[in-house]
Amino acid sequence: MIPNYKTVSMRDTIYQPGASTSGESMPNDMVCHMAEGELTVDTGSGPNVYKKGDVWSCAKGLPERSKNTGSTVAIMRIIDLLPA
Repeated sequence: MIPNYKTVSMRDTIYQPGASTSGESMPNDMVCHMAEGELTVDTGSGPNVYKKGDVWSCAKGLPERSKNTGSTVAIMRIIDLLPA
C-alpha cells in the first residue's frame, strides 16, 4: 500500500552493553525505533544518540555503525521497506 515498496517487514536487533555493528551499508530503506535502551548510531554524517521511544529513517546504501553505549540491553526495531 506504500508506492515503490512491495513488502514491509519488521525485525528486532538486540545489542548487549558495549556491542556494536561493523558499518556495512544498509541493504534497503528502513525506519528504526528504539524499543528499549539507547544506541549511538552513525550513518555517515556523525553520531546520533537514540533513546527509548525515538524513531528515525535511513536510506539504502548509507553506512550503519551502531553501538550500545548504555548500561542496559538496547533493542532497535527495524521496519524494512523492500522495493517492488
